[in-house]
Amino acid sequence: MANKNQVLNNNFYDCGLLEQETGSGIGMYESNKNIVVNNEITNCGGFGIELNNSSNDNQVPKNIVTDCGLGNEPRASILISTSNNNLVQKNEVYNGFAGIVVENSNDNQVMKNTIEKMARSGIGLVRDSSNNLVKKNYVSNCLNGTLLSKVHDNRVSKNEVTASTDFGIIVRDSINNRIDGNYVSGSGLWDLSERPKPLQNIWEDNIYSTWDPY
Repeated sequence: MANKNQVLNNNFYDCGLLEQETGSGIGMYESNKNIVVNNEITNCGGFGIELNNSSNDNQVPKNIVTDCGLGNEPRASILISTSNNNLVQKNEVYNGFAGIVVENSNDNQVMKNTIEKMARSGIGLVRDSSNNLVKKNYVSNCLNGTLLSKVHDNRVSKNEVTASTDFGIIVRDSINNRIDGNYVSGSGLWDLSERPKPLQNIWEDNIYSTWDPY
């Protein structure tokens, strides 16, 4: 537990070998109102940056996270779990298992991040997360650009998602989310996808080439 601290201008590397599933670069648990800024985190078997267990009102800007989450138990480069009202912005995330994942968390903002080359999703909103904003991110060369799974009342707006192996923006078993103003191109399967149908989310003003008809 730590409150009102700053973690800045550090280099973290080899934080848990890749053959291990543990070892986060920066971890916060029950920690509030901290700032994590201008750090470089490389080659962590676990999470690059982790906000977990009621870590609220934190700011995570301008960090570079590379080659993280690729251990025996793959994890996200940046994780927000059971934590609310955090701001994750202007980070660069490269070559991991998953980019930025928000699970069972509310009222967070994921904005203006660059995410490239993820084995799974570039950005994920999962497990009953709600009222989160995903805006103006650049996501490229991931399996899926942005995934919403079993969530509600989130907004995904004005992101650029390119060259996804499968889906650009994929929504599964979710309701009342707004997906608007995104530019999605070059997806291997479909640029936009929602299942099951009929549609239960709002799609507006997106620029795309292919829509999943199934």
